[in-house]
Amino acid sequence: MQVLKRVGVVSSAKVTGVLAAFFGVLLGIGFAFAGGGLGSYGGVPGWLIGLIGWPILYALAGAIGGAIYAALYNLAAGLVGGIEIELE
Repeated sequence: MQVLKRVGVVSSAKVTGVLAAFFGVLLGIGFAFAGGGLGSYGGVPGWLIGLIGWPILYALAGAIGGAIYAALYNLAAGLVGGIEIELE
């Protein structure tokens, strides 16, 4: 067994940001279909907000959340020793 003692905060933010952006695209596609028939918001068409806005919003939220989670993990792992993992 090996112990995961630290997680890179920036690398965690990058990975979670990309994963969250993917889910933002999925949500954005649904919003684009719904928003396309709902008109515009401040002059911006609803479908455009769905296809561009949601992925960007989710990516930012995911990156921030991933960085916070990694930093908290590092603090907790310092106290209790980290997570044991088995690598092959």
